[in-house]
Amino acid sequence: IHGFIIVEDHANLTFRDVLAMGPKDAKKITGFVQDCFPARFKGIHILHQPWYITLFLSIMKPFMKQKMKERLHFYGYDYTEFHKVVDLENLPESMGGKLPPADPLAWIEYLREKG
Repeated sequence: IHGFIIVEDHANLTFRDVLAMGPKDAKKITGFVQDCFPARFKGIHILHQPWYITLFLSIMKPFMKQKMKERLHFYGYDYTEFHKVVDLENLPESMGGKLPPADPLAWIEYLREKG
């Protein structure tokens, strides 16, 4: 199955960030990802998740389809299994890969230039 993956680094996610997300927001996000996004998700991979992500997931899981639950993966700080899924050539150093650190501002500028 072709599709793309999402890799999220939650190292800087605060408890306050999680609390700001209510059940209505969780349902909207889950619905968008599962039913409205015009592409197929092959997997969602979460790194460095703090303990309170469990709280957030308890809000979101009732809205998730079984297939989405199966495609959601958590690795914490152990990259062993993650590196079996995503090639090191496609990851920045901060995720144990071989690319330079991600620079979101440079990426935005690149997209603007390609416009």
